[in-house]
Amino acid sequence: MYCLSPKAFDEFLNAIQADLMPKKLTAKYFVPPMIKLCIALHFLAAGSYLNISFAEYVPHNMIQFYAWQALDAIDHLQDPLLDNIKSPIHAI
Repeated sequence: MYCLSPKAFDEFLNAIQADLMPKKLTAKYFVPPMIKLCIALHFLAAGSYLNISFAEYVPHNMIQFYAWQALDAIDHLQDPLLDNIKSPIHAI
């Protein structure tokens, strides 16, 4: 249900990539925007945080942080083709 075609994934990533970049470029541990989007999609598909951690090679204690960072970027999309995608907490 949460699968995207490669083209759709790339369009989605391009729309939110700037919001998913780190605030400081001196971070010790850098998670690319593509991985953050993968984490969010996996999270939405009811994946366990341990499964996501194993699949994406991200520490298990950071899964929710990166998932919510991507979901927040999705909620603030301004792209006319993708602005109909909203999380349930912002759909009201």
